[in-house]
Amino acid sequence: MSPKKFALDSEFEEDNHHSLYALHTGVEGYLLAYKLNQFLSSQFKFRAEKEEDQTLASPFERYLWQPQSGDLAWELIANCRTHIDAQSTSSTLFGPSVVEEKNYLIDAMKQVDFWLKIPVSTTQKQPLESLEMLEEIQLAYEVSDQKITQNPNLIFD
Repeated sequence: MSPKKFALDSEFEEDNHHSLYALHTGVEGYLLAYKLNQFLSSQFKFRAEKEEDQTLASPFERYLWQPQSGDLAWELIANCRTHIDAQSTSSTLFGPSVVEEKNYLIDAMKQVDFWLKIPVSTTQKQPLESLEMLEEIQLAYEVSDQKITQNPNLIFD
């Protein structure tokens, strides 16, 4: 299977208006978005991919929040997606065999569960301290741009 690509907005690479945070958590994306909405007074909403963008069998889980204050959008993106290969599903002596494949947005950091892309110009002064106070997040830290721009899975439009 060919490697999967994921497109991020072009302003992330060209201007340094965003910070990228790695989040380690044991909860699902919808619950993390819900807890972030409660704790940060945000409004993360699931962003379904458009039909023409659905070249992937199951795209990376993605939540978007556009603040009313006119700031740039915040994004919560899953680092891992699971794809069940229907072509290799076959029946064996012990029942049907299913091949499950995991793809990572950033392969070099497979232990990260979610990525949070936050505008630098945000009204919230210390987003990292706020994230660490959430019970659902075990670890949160900022990731440098150099570490992720070398990734072949990311496309900057």
